[in-house]
Amino acid sequence: MLLAIQSVIFWLVIPAAFSLVRAESGSERVALSAAMLVPLMPLGWPLVWNDFRELQLALPFVLWAIQGWRGRDPRLASVAIAGMLACRQEYAFVVASMSLLPARDAEDAATRRRWAAGAFCFFEAPPLEPTEARLTAPASAAGCGSTGAGPRFGGTI
Repeated sequence: MLLAIQSVIFWLVIPAAFSLVRAESGSERVALSAAMLVPLMPLGWPLVWNDFRELQLALPFVLWAIQGWRGRDPRLASVAIAGMLACRQEYAFVVASMSLLPARDAEDAATRRRWAAGAFCFFEAPPLEPTEARLTAPASAAGCGSTGAGPRFGGTI
């Protein structure tokens, strides 16, 4: 059953590739060519025939997220990013790197900063507080460029 679900979601890459290429190129012919080439990619078939892997489920969501991000469509980007993050937490790094993608059309600096901050904000989260279970580091393990005052975070590593 999981392989059937995986096959259906994985092959949503075809319409995702079509819509992304059509949005980027503006040409139906180029988008149709790209959509026809997706089933011919050598990596696709072993991914579908292999065991269930939740990482593979996110591929169409990645393409839709890029399309929504570059087109500055908050609904498409939000749904696609939620789909990516529902597959695996590693896709949070893909979401953060999307802040480097420029918009498809010209936009003002304030809009650029708002979109970049939206994707990159999770890097600004406060660090985790140290726990008693962590090991205490010696003063020599303070890190590069240290003044020898000891490591950060209360002397723990």
